[in-house]
Formats: sequence, C-alpha cells, structure tokens
Amino acid sequence: MDNYNKPIQYHNNALAYSISGRAKAEANDYEGALIDYNKSIALNSESGATYNERGIIKDHLKDYIGAIKDFDMAIKLNPNQSTAYTNKARSKVKLNDLAGAILDYNKAVSLTPNHERIYVERGNIKSSLKDFKGAIQDFNKAIQLSPNYASAYIGRGRAKEQLHDFEGGMWDFDKAIELNPDNHDIYLEKGHAYMRVKNYHTAVEFYNKAIELRPDHNSGYLSLGIAKDYLRDFMGAIECFNKAIELNPDFGKPYFERGHSKGKLKDNTGALKDFDKAIELGSEVATVYDNRGYLRHHMKDFDGAMLDFNKAIELTPDFSTAYNNRGLLKNQLKDSAGALSDFTKAIELDPKFANAYNNRAGTKITIKDFKGALLDCNTSLLLNPKLASAFANRGIAKQKLLDYAGAKEDYNKAILLNPKLTSAYEGRGYVKMKLKDFRSSIADYDKAIELSPFNSELYNERGIVKKQWRDYKGAISDFNKAIEFNPRHSKLYINRGHANYLLKDYNAAIDNYDKALELNPRLGVAYINRGNSKIKLYDYDGAMKDYDMALQISPSDSNGYYSRGIAKFWLDDKKGAKLDLIKSQQLGHPKAKDAIIKYCPE
Repeated sequence: MDNYNKPIQYHNNALAYSISGRAKAEANDYEGALIDYNKSIALNSESGATYNERGIIKDHLKDYIGAIKDFDMAIKLNPNQSTAYTNKARSKVKLNDLAGAILDYNKAVSLTPNHERIYVERGNIKSSLKDFKGAIQDFNKAIQLSPNYASAYIGRGRAKEQLHDFEGGMWDFDKAIELNPDNHDIYLEKGHAYMRVKNYHTAVEFYNKAIELRPDHNSGYLSLGIAKDYLRDFMGAIECFNKAIELNPDFGKPYFERGHSKGKLKDNTGALKDFDKAIELGSEVATVYDNRGYLRHHMKDFDGAMLDFNKAIELTPDFSTAYNNRGLLKNQLKDSAGALSDFTKAIELDPKFANAYNNRAGTKITIKDFKGALLDCNTSLLLNPKLASAFANRGIAKQKLLDYAGAKEDYNKAILLNPKLTSAYEGRGYVKMKLKDFRSSIADYDKAIELSPFNSELYNERGIVKKQWRDYKGAISDFNKAIEFNPRHSKLYINRGHANYLLKDYNAAIDNYDKALELNPRLGVAYINRGNSKIKLYDYDGAMKDYDMALQISPSDSNGYYSRGIAKFWLDDKKGAKLDLIKSQQLGHPKAKDAIIKYCPE
C-alpha cells in the first residue's frame, strides 16, 4: 500500500488516478479515494466505470444523493451497466426510497437476469414494502440460480413468517444453517423466528449460539437481552444490554431496551437516563418518546409525559400507540373529551387495536355513556377474547345498566383470565351486594384488598357492604382504615357517621358529620344526617337549622324535605310538617306518602 501514489508520479492521466482511488478505497481511505476519483473525472469525464466507482465512495461517505447522481451519469454513459443500477438502488434504500430502489433493481434484473444477488436484494426490499409474496418469488429465483445461496433462504424464511408460514420459515432458516453453519446472522434470524412465536427459551439458545460465533458483535447481546426481558429476567437482560453498549456505545437501541428493563425493576431514574441517551443518539426516536412518556405518566410527571406523547405524535403522526397512551394520560387528568378523541384516533389508525377500544370504553363509562362502553367492550373482546380488563369494563357497563347477572358473569371471566385483577373483584363484590349476597361480596372485597392493600376506596366499599349486612362495628373498622389512607375525603366521614348512627352512638355520628362539613361545607347530605342525629338527641332546633341549610344547598332534595317534615311534626308544627312531606313526595321520596298518612292524616 505504500506504493499506491507511484502511478501518478509517472503518468499524470485519468486511469492512474482511478487506480489510485481504487487502492485507497481498499484501504478504507474513502476521503483520499474521492479526491483521486475527482481528478480522474476532471481528466476524463466520459468513463462510466469511474462515475460508478466514485458513486460507491460517496455512498460509503453517506453522500447518498451525490452517489445517485454519479450512478445516473454512469448509466447515461453506459446504459447496459447493471451494476450502476444495483448500486443506485442500494443508495436509494439508505434514503428510504424503497419504491425507487425497486425500479432500479427491475432494470438490473432485465440486464443480468441470472445474477442471484440482485433477486435477494430486491426480495429484501419487497419484504420491507410488505410485498411478501413478491419477495418469496425473488428468493425462489435466487435459489433456483444458486441452490446453496444461504442469504436467499434467510430472506425467504423471513417473508414466509410474515405470511404466518412459520413451519416453512423455520425450514428455510435450518437450510441456511446447514449451508453456512458458522454464520452468526443465521442463528440470530432463527432466534428472531422463535421470538415471533413467543418461544423465548429456545430463542435464547440461538442467540447464545450467535454470540459464541461473534462475541464481538453487539446484535447478539441486544437480541439476547430482549429475550431475557420477555422471560422477566430483567437483571440478565440489563447485563446483555450493558455488553451491547460496551461494544457499540453510539448505538441507541440497547439504551432504549435497557431503559425498558430498568423501568420494570422500578429504577425509574436509570430508565429515564437511558431513554434520554437513546433520543440523543437518534434511535427509534418517536418510540422512545412514547415509552418515556409512559414512564413519566406512571411517575406522575404528567406535564413531562404530555410533552413526550405530543413529540412522539409530531414525529410519527400515524403512531396509534402514542395516541392511546396520551388518551390514558388525558383520562387521568379528567380530560374525557380529549381522551375520547385520542382513543378514536388510535382506532382510526389501527382498527384492530383491542386495547384502544377497551380504553375508550373506560372513558365512556366515566361520562356515563354505558351503552357506548358496552359496544366498545364487545369490539375489544372480538379482537382479543383474552383481554381480562375488557371483561371487567363490560361488567361495569352492564352493572351501570342494572344487568347484575350479566355483570357478574363478565367479572367471573375477567378473574379467570387474570386472577390478580383488582377491579374485577371490586366490581363482582359490588354486584353481589346488589344481589344481597353479602357474605360472598365481602369475600371479593377481601381479595381486592389483598391485591391492593392501600386503596382506601376498597375499604370504604367493603364497609358499606358490612353496614348493609348489619355488621356496623366491622363497617366502622373499614371506614377507619379508609380514612387512614385518605383523611381528606369527606364521604368517608359521612359513611362512618351513618354506621355510628345505626349503632345509636349519635354523638360519634355528629362528630363525623362535623368533620365532613369541615372538609366540604356544601355537603347537603351531611347536614341532613347530622340533623337526624340531633333529632335522636332531642336537639330539634339544631336539627331544623341543619335541614334548612341542606335545603338551601340542594332545594330539590326530597330527603331534606322528608327529614324536616318529620322534625316539624315533633315540634308540633303539623301544618309545616305536612307541607314539607308533600314536597318530599312530589320530589319522589319513597316513604313520604306513608309519612303523610301517619303523621298528618287530616
């Protein structure tokens, strides 16, 4: 290589510069090669071969547009030069102009119809364009021309798998291994094939074989890490990603995958750093923003999550998963209209997105569109009959539509599919309460609390069941626990106060209603209940003031008029009592008519 400048010393001509450029290219000195090819073309601009060779150098230097211009010039000077077409196609692929690349490969095939490599390359592009049948035809032709061409079997195996011919794909990969048993890429492909059929343990075996053959190549460690992540061996996965990063610290994909695994180990800080690095390196940027947004959502960094989902959608406007995830965030932010819009967009982009239908159903439940929720759950389950949360949501919709038997059946199915789904036990517990099966209802709430022991609402709901079952002390115990976890929720004090009232501990009941009103002075029911407790303590004036306040807050509350009517009767204001009870009856109170007959018969 020390002599590659000598031709120029003696022959200042185009051929000498071309020879020198070729030598420099073989030594990977592409910048030097480009200089020599420029000089050669300056001396002789009619050599198609020189333009073709300079185009290859520009491609190496990632000047793909410049490379394509040179290949076009080579073709202009020599229209039958098939290599210029294949080289131009390769540059177009790097610019993601796959349709343009196909046209160039077509021309190359017409000029050299017996060149198997061209068919393999065109077949790979067809696969990228999801023309898997066309790709298989190209791989078949390559194999016909060269039956021992391993790359053709690999490409055909990939295409067959995309058409769900997994057996045929495996056969092709095995044939490629038979032809070239020391090619680590084939073992990677076989591992990928097992990943696609969710046989992760066997995938690990093939990835280990690929690493054994090429321990210096990061792709084996990356793939092995992904397989281990699926097997929930997160620490093992992280070790693999560490190795992949060590071998190529400028490749973003291992950082992204490592962030995934760290997130599952609840190392949120480490996960965020890895996602940040993946974005910095430009690896699958929209996907990384979406995943970082998902992590930030669960870390309750709602503003950061929203920015990430917006960025993911900005970069990839047809990113259905990002719309779905942003919809979940908007749900939590109580933006039901925005959530519905995002779930609908996700479905529009991917009509088979079962989770998006289920999530939209959840939002429809929130806005009390129970029939709409039912329809979405039905579609979700049609697409994915094993989606436990969709059965749970359908149970809620049926429950709200008073179809308790149907709701119970759906909750049963949800629990069968996912025995750790808290919402299904909670929903089934509620339905059983409505069906007066209190013992079994409490058992379901027990299970829900076992799964989510810090959920105050579960204790509250179990307390309500116990109260209906007349286990008032048990109910108070549950309300105490609910208040421990959520001491600023006024409803919990009202429920505990009512249990105290039923135990005839009226002073304790009043204390609870006082606390509820301290937290929310506009709670009409707290005034009514406190008034009822005061009646029991013969504090009629205090009770009247509470009823008056309740009706001031809620002038159409039949309970307020009913309670005040009874109080007026005991204060010997029978005329006022009758007026209030009549008003209560007009507003729909179920006991008002009988009370009028009993207390105001005239």
